[in-house]
Parts: sequence; C-alpha cells; structure tokens
Amino acid sequence: MKYIHDFSKPLSEMSKEEFEKIVHYKEHPHRKEILDYMTSNSNSIGYTTEPAYDRITGQEVYDGDNCYDDGIFYWYVTDIYSLERYNIMPSDEFVRYVLDKAGDESGVKI
Repeated sequence: MKYIHDFSKPLSEMSKEEFEKIVHYKEHPHRKEILDYMTSNSNSIGYTTEPAYDRITGQEVYDGDNCYDDGIFYWYVTDIYSLERYNIMPSDEFVRYVLDKAGDESGVKI
C-alpha cells in the first residue's frame, strides 16, 4: 500500500517548523471530495493509544492516531485532521485516484 503523502515522513512525525512549511491558506477545489472519501471509504487497519496532536498548537485532537486504508492507499487520523484544519492536501496521485473513482469530469487541474 502507498501512503497518501509524498513527504519524507508522516505528518505526525514532523516538527512544528516542518509542518508550518506545508500549510496551505487557500482551499483546494476538491478538498471536500477528498475528505468525504477519506472518512467514508476506508477500513481501519491500525489502532493506537498514542494521541493525535495538532502539529501547530501542540494540543491533543484525538485519543489515537488510527490508521485507515482503502486497499490501495493508507492514511492516519492526523492526515484527515490536517486536511480539515490546515488544507494539507494528499499527493497529486492520491487526489487523481479519488477523483477518478468518483468519476470527476470537471477538468479542474490538481
């Protein structure tokens, strides 16, 4: 399986400084579709008791940073939260994959 980001390490392992460099202030045109896919088309494949933290504020945001997959890609609770809160989009490959599965014909470039 492939991780949904192209970063050298998972978001949960990034320092505050590393994380701040990838925050987007403009919302991606397909953000909602990606979030819907990540929250409704997944199987839980890993549970953890390690809390998930907001990488900027340091506050705990979830009891556990559980892992999910759809059979091709995998992602964590922190990936969903980071997309919701900071517009940190997954890789172009994952975005194309989700839009292809949804049959998106909008012609909007990633």
